[in-house]
Formats: sequence, C-alpha cells, structure tokens
Amino acid sequence: MYIYKQNDAPQYTYGNSLRAWRDFFLNANIVGVDVDETTMFEEERIKTFCSSSFDKKNMNKILSGLDKFDLIIDDGLHTMEANLRTLEIVFPYLKDGGIYVIEDVNQHDDWFVDELLKDDRFLKTVNGYSFKVYDGFNENFTRIIVITK
Repeated sequence: MYIYKQNDAPQYTYGNSLRAWRDFFLNANIVGVDVDETTMFEEERIKTFCSSSFDKKNMNKILSGLDKFDLIIDDGLHTMEANLRTLEIVFPYLKDGGIYVIEDVNQHDDWFVDELLKDDRFLKTVNGYSFKVYDGFNENFTRIIVITK
C-alpha cells in the first residue's frame, strides 16, 4: 500500500497499476503487456510480457499459453489505430461474459470515438455483443468504451 502526505510528490514506479488491480481483485492473476522491456517483472499473481499489443504473431504466442480472461483493459497507445488493432487481436482471448475496456478514447476530441465506433474492424469484432461509451467527464482522456462479450 502506498500512502502519501498531501504535499509529497510520489515517484513513478512501473507496474503500480498492475499491483492495484492485483490488490483489488483478490483472487485474480494479473497479466500485463508493454513494449518497454525494462518494465518487465513478475510478482505474486502478476506476470508481464514484452510485446506491442498489435503484434499479432507475438500476442497470439503469449495469449495462447494463458487461460482466457474475465477482464481486459486496453490502456495502451490511445490512438484509434492501436485501439482497433489491439481489439482485433486480444478480444478472442476474452471469456464469454467477460468485459473488455478501452480507456482514454477521446484524446482527439469527439471524432475519435465516433470514427472508432463506425470502423468496420470494430463492428466486425464486437458483432453481436453489447457495448457502451461512458463519457461526460470533466477531464481529457476520460472517455471509456466497455464491451461485454
């Protein structure tokens, strides 16, 4: 647990979001994928892999060796192309009834979400599944798409 006084400036430590998910989901195994090989680590119930999330060959190699996921969170490059390519590759590894989250999809204003939701790759991948866009936040980078498989 990390506790800071009001004026303390916390140091960035890679993997803290993975540790937060591990601590929140007490029975979960947490898997992280990042392109920066210097951030790879393994701790209790956390395992990381080095890959671009849209390197289909490498991602399939990694993911095919793991159980399907209950929850997948795309907190990657935050570009429409990266979101779409990651979705196409990773979504098949989500369990039926699982949840896929794309974070921070409004970095390029409203057109970003609108174009992503109309893209053939998005529509083909989520065909038959429900999704919702959560917005109305006061800050940039806060629009979220949640897809239920």
